[in-house]
Amino acid sequence: MSVLYAGAALADGRSPALRMPVSVLVADGIVTQIRDGDPGPAPPDGFVIDNDVARLLATNGVTLVSTLSVMHSWLTFASTTSIERFAASEGRARIAERLETAQESIRNARRAGVAIAAGSDFGGGSVRAGHLAWEVQALVAAGPAHFTLVHGDPLTDPAALWRVWRVV
Repeated sequence: MSVLYAGAALADGRSPALRMPVSVLVADGIVTQIRDGDPGPAPPDGFVIDNDVARLLATNGVTLVSTLSVMHSWLTFASTTSIERFAASEGRARIAERLETAQESIRNARRAGVAIAAGSDFGGGSVRAGHLAWEVQALVAAGPAHFTLVHGDPLTDPAALWRVWRVV
């Protein structure tokens, strides 16, 4: 299993300063790459996958789990809160910019052949368990989505996954 930590902070053990932001790729429990880099318009914990990183993910068999619905959720907060990060025009613009960067990262990963799964950590915004449809909508909006339609309800009958009706 491979995991990419983007926008991480790294302590090298020789200096009291942290290296940040860095991207760290861990494959089967072994750090396989550490890459310095400015995450661009996204915040330090941002979602940035350039073409080089996308190729590395594909080469290492990483499955990328998208979390685009979290940013879509944040965009709705402007109507429910006065917190500047969500309600002020600058905050909304920053979220929109971060979303565009994340969508481009998904497209880069898809072009490189990275497997992409819809999902979320449910740790941000109003995305909760059962909101997978929101994530699927976000992937469709980003452009790379392909879907497998099955006969039946895989939540109540997991064997329905064997009954592929159509691939879109």
